[in-house]
Amino acid sequence: MPPRNAAERRAASHAKPVLCTCTQCIAVNPAGLMVTSRVRDTHRDADRMRPRGTAGPSKIPRVDAGPLPASIVPQPLPSSSTAPPPLPSSSLLPSESPFPSLLPPFCATPGPLSPDKYMELDEQRDHSPSPPPADVEMGDYSLPPQTPDVPTTGLPFPTPEIAPIDLSRLYDDSDDEFIMNPFAHPPQEQAQEQEQEQPASRPGDGSEYPPPTSTPARPKYVPAPLPPRTKTEDLYMASSSYWFVRLAMLITAFLHTQYQLPFRACALLLFVLRCVFLGAGLISDSEDMPIKLDTALNRLGLEPRFTIYPLCRRCHRFVQNPKATLKEQCLSCEEVIFSPPPPGSKKPKPKLAAPFSPLSHLLVDFLQREGMEQELDRWRTKGSTPGKLDSVMCGDVWKTIKGADRQPFFGPDYDNELRIGVTLSLDWFSVHRSSFAESHSSGAYSFCVANLFPELRYRPKNLLLSGMTPGPKEPTAEQLQEYLILLVDDLIMLLEQGVMICTPLHPEGRLVRAVLIGIICDHPAMCKMSGFADKGHLSVPCTYCKVTKDDLKSDAGLSNGFPARDGDEHKRRVFEYRDLKTAAERKAHFAKHGAHWAEVCRLPYFDPVRMTIIDPMHNLLLGIVKDHWYKEWICRSALRGDTKTGVKRELDHTHQILSSMEIPPWNSRLPSKLGEPAGGSLGADEWKLLATIFGPIAVPLVWDKWYAVQQATIGKQQETYQKKLKKYNDYHEKLAKEKAAANHAPAPPSTSSTSASHQTDPTPASAPPKKTKKPPPLPTKPSETGPMQEDEPGVFLLLSAALNILLATSITEAQIDVAQGYLFDYLKGFKRLYGEGALHPNHHWATHIGAQIRNYGPVYGFWCFLTERLNKILKSYNLNNQNGGELEITMMRALGRDSQILDLLRMVSSQPTEGEFTRSAAHRLLDVTGPTRGTIETVADLLDHDDISNSLIPGAGCVRGMLTPVVRAVLVHRYNQDPQLPRVFNHMDRDIPQGGVFIVGGCLFYKSYIIHGRTIVPVNRALRKSAVSALVRVRWNQQLWYGEVLEILTHEQPNRGAQTMAHMRWMKRSKSLAHRTLEWNKFRPYLDINVFHANTYAELEDDCPPDAIPLTQIESPLARVTEGNNWITFSLSSDLMHNYINDNWLEACLSIAVAALLLFIAVVVETWCAFFQFAVLVPVIRRLVVLVESFDIAALKETFDVIRKFDLANVLEP
Repeated sequence: MPPRNAAERRAASHAKPVLCTCTQCIAVNPAGLMVTSRVRDTHRDADRMRPRGTAGPSKIPRVDAGPLPASIVPQPLPSSSTAPPPLPSSSLLPSESPFPSLLPPFCATPGPLSPDKYMELDEQRDHSPSPPPADVEMGDYSLPPQTPDVPTTGLPFPTPEIAPIDLSRLYDDSDDEFIMNPFAHPPQEQAQEQEQEQPASRPGDGSEYPPPTSTPARPKYVPAPLPPRTKTEDLYMASSSYWFVRLAMLITAFLHTQYQLPFRACALLLFVLRCVFLGAGLISDSEDMPIKLDTALNRLGLEPRFTIYPLCRRCHRFVQNPKATLKEQCLSCEEVIFSPPPPGSKKPKPKLAAPFSPLSHLLVDFLQREGMEQELDRWRTKGSTPGKLDSVMCGDVWKTIKGADRQPFFGPDYDNELRIGVTLSLDWFSVHRSSFAESHSSGAYSFCVANLFPELRYRPKNLLLSGMTPGPKEPTAEQLQEYLILLVDDLIMLLEQGVMICTPLHPEGRLVRAVLIGIICDHPAMCKMSGFADKGHLSVPCTYCKVTKDDLKSDAGLSNGFPARDGDEHKRRVFEYRDLKTAAERKAHFAKHGAHWAEVCRLPYFDPVRMTIIDPMHNLLLGIVKDHWYKEWICRSALRGDTKTGVKRELDHTHQILSSMEIPPWNSRLPSKLGEPAGGSLGADEWKLLATIFGPIAVPLVWDKWYAVQQATIGKQQETYQKKLKKYNDYHEKLAKEKAAANHAPAPPSTSSTSASHQTDPTPASAPPKKTKKPPPLPTKPSETGPMQEDEPGVFLLLSAALNILLATSITEAQIDVAQGYLFDYLKGFKRLYGEGALHPNHHWATHIGAQIRNYGPVYGFWCFLTERLNKILKSYNLNNQNGGELEITMMRALGRDSQILDLLRMVSSQPTEGEFTRSAAHRLLDVTGPTRGTIETVADLLDHDDISNSLIPGAGCVRGMLTPVVRAVLVHRYNQDPQLPRVFNHMDRDIPQGGVFIVGGCLFYKSYIIHGRTIVPVNRALRKSAVSALVRVRWNQQLWYGEVLEILTHEQPNRGAQTMAHMRWMKRSKSLAHRTLEWNKFRPYLDINVFHANTYAELEDDCPPDAIPLTQIESPLARVTEGNNWITFSLSSDLMHNYINDNWLEACLSIAVAALLLFIAVVVETWCAFFQFAVLVPVIRRLVVLVESFDIAALKETFDVIRKFDLANVLEP
């Protein structure tokens, strides 16, 4: 009888017999049991709760779903039967097995299983390695042969012939970028051998945590050795016998990778070029010139090598079976992996896929680059200065991390091996697919080789992109561990066994080992990677110390007043979480300890507390600086834009200062409408410039002008408020009096017995009612302090000084302590100014940056600037509107081709066998990329010259010319400073003695000069005679001077040789802005800010250096702004190791002693004597003390000169 309603239909569907292959049913019968659909769903939910790699019955409570119908009660199969029992007639089970290629061999003889056999079956079912694929030709190498298939005779259910999916060509490259390049996985025997060779864990050591004893260790992922590529020059020369055909393929590939020329356009270009070559008679019709881009890319060897893994859409588990069929299911949640092929196609696609390449494979291609092996070993010969941190090798982690033999991994005893340290970064970014598509978030996890020096490490092509997480959403913390399983297995192999890689210096192979020295991510990704709780956790909101959520904003929380967390303890909590049975237990464990499972904790040397890095870029620049500027100044109207009537206010003054700013072009730029919606949002580079250079100058100037204006406005607002309040009170007092009078007034006489003639003041019936006066509203009390507070510039200068120290390219232990003092004072001042509600967790996390610098050296070795640059590059590629992982595979392939084509162009440009035209074309293609600005480019492009420190641009950077009269006079004055050499005369001089030596009129002029990686362009050689790149700081006779470089020249004079000099123009100091100068001087040398007269230069009589100085005296470039009649400069030196006391220590100590003596006299005189001039002397002496504290000895000398003249009016001049 058919069901009559929905309830009966649901009951009938729940009673349908289906095959259940859960852990519990397989324990009874390896092929599964027939149960109702409701019971199957209940068992499946229980399996999803089971931790990976744990046994079913011993870990999951049995779920009782009620009695089964008698017709489908599960019956175990007899072990001796050779044929399966007949199925119930109502069975809807398909005739084939859902896992035809995954059933273990012992399934051929089903029967009752012992508990040990059950656990073995469960472990092999979850983690059995997949057999390698058959020989697949991949360029110049092939994969090992496939092992024999598992026999399927005697299975409980018949298995029809199902063709496996060829994962080697899942997607065609020309059909938008989906190609599989599978590498063989080890068979079962090899994995077991790897397992037996592992050293036993040491109990009590705290560095290794074996898996639970009840669960066998799963076979580790061990990628097959990757053969090295054929040499680039060999592939290029073999691509065609004609140079113009090779060049045509090279140009087409370059346009595709650099300018995203589509495949069809590239094919059209190649076809047209072939027609041109045929028409010109350069090639014959039988010449095999490619007319498709994929053919050209294959011939040039521009195919990145990585593996594409199908994933489960629900749990993101990797499918490592190369013989997977269309009905392949996830072993954890039974989700179908592949989608049916579309009509007209025979190639099914996985519903979700992800690209992956292990570090051991990435290093094979990385070490093939010319000179890369030498660069990776260069750290061994690097010298170091005691107490100075200038690289990651100076940090404690590099020095103390242990290898597999429990010895320092980077010790001196392993010169025969190549030891590599890497950092791992993960970041998600939004990808714009189309205007109508939903949001899409892709993630890229990459390795950065810490052995490289900054000039190479900060090049995006040297990042090793290991894989990407497919969108459209970020994976959860649990799903993310699936991507890390293979990665961590490979890192363990690189630690314990290493990998033999053939390099140019070692063609026979060299043993390479690698360790993960740190994880660098933003805070959410960092917590997912290392098993930490995020900022909302009540007990452990910080990954570094034991502060609680309630104490984050306390004074102790803002000054690093809590003990550090223990990495071994966190790893114990992580493994405890993994071993829990149910979701409720895990939830309770996480709520108490703030730890969840993290695959990186399987690394024996990894300390999750110490090696999980709080990123300074996100924390300091995108966190603290952004909050201070935007939330506390823009949103609170401390810095206001113009009014609707055009009245200029604080932001307009800020924009005026910004428009006058002169800063070298290798720095980033702030938008002209800073602080307004038209200015847009700022990036980390812009926030860094704002906090460290522009802000320390502009903020005090804006407060000087507008703080008094806002206070006057507040006074007017208070007066207006008092008037409105008085009016409000008067109205209600009057109203109260009227009501009181009405309540006590006698009742009016009755008019019922009174005639109309006796009534007085009759009111006509048609008269309008009397209008009541609207009561005044209660006024809102204005703030008594206003949006601007007087102490804000000083608090902001504390932050600027701390950032200038912490973000330097080199730093000392003492400077770390100074920076932390500034930072702690800033955080407490921020809390005092804006209240506890304005504080965020970022403010607490910043207190640990100093400890991280001690662990890893300067921040240039462990912040996320390079990762953000990688995201920007990945988003720049042309992408389709596909999902399921195709976008990520397209981006990963495009990045690999981009790096390869640049290496190929560099090879061609220097290849002697290629003709002049080919080399010129390659040089031109390399030059069209164009310069960019920012932190990444500053470090990567300009620090190429850091090894020679100061250098002149060779070749086209110099021209020969004649000395101008001014330069001639300058050189004559310089040469005549040495009395022991014969005098040099100018041709225009008078009284020239007979036989006098004249100055040589010719010289060599240079267009630019590089100092510490920063380019100096002289004024006379710059475009429009600009001084933007010519402002420098010079040390002359142990004093600091500031000026402009007019010319850089090499002049050769007889008896003096060739000398390279800079023709200078010195700026003249100004005494205005004295009160601000005193405040800036408190933070010297970390804020080197000076005030000069605008458009006024010093003369030789002003006791300044000569106009011609050696180039070696130039220390650093400058930035300059114009404010009224003043120039204000800021030193751009990234090295804070200079001695900023301008005179010798004896004079400095004498000045301090004199100042202290004068202060004592002033106090005594002020207390006991009322003589006028001594009273006036007190502020003068106190100014001396401020100058002494700021080490401004030059200003001290000026003050002493004035005191000697007793010119007190000039001393007290503002």
